[in-house]
Amino acid sequence: METRETAGASYSGMALAMSYVPIQQWEAPYDENTALCRGTIFPSLDKPFLGTEDDK
Repeated sequence: METRETAGASYSGMALAMSYVPIQQWEAPYDENTALCRGTIFPSLDKPFLGTEDDK
C-alpha cells in the first residue's frame, strides 16, 4: 500500500478526499427553450453567474 507522508506524519491507508452530494429532489423541469438558455433543466440549479468579462 502506498504511504503518504507530510512533515513526518504518515497517512497510510487514508482517503485522499471525500465528498458529500445530497440527493436532488425531483421538480418540474424547464421547457426546452428555457433550459437551453439557462444551461440547466432544473430551476433549483439555475444559479446566477456573477463573473465579469474582461475586454482587454
